[in-house]
Amino acid sequence: MEMIACGTNNTPSSTIKTIRISRIVEIYVTVEEISILVAYVMYKQKLQYRQELCYKSTINGCSLEIGGKEKFFEDQNFMELFFSHLIIILSLTNLISYLSFFYD
Repeated sequence: MEMIACGTNNTPSSTIKTIRISRIVEIYVTVEEISILVAYVMYKQKLQYRQELCYKSTINGCSLEIGGKEKFFEDQNFMELFFSHLIIILSLTNLISYLSFFYD
């Protein structure tokens, strides 16, 4: 099966929506001290896609990088942003009825 990346001109909200309505088959998460890299592998229209999102801590909040474009979120914690997006993405599936995360 051919694997291609989702469009690189996506905004964070449209990318989250695309991931949410797609059939996710794998999720890879790499957590570092100041960043989280998540890769969603999904199927859409019989093609396999891989979409990577990188959440980074910044001085005044955090940033989200998608396809080489970066959006800044003032006064936002990168972990909280990642988890809020993950909950939104997974809330459409019937596999998860409740998802909660705790960190210090």
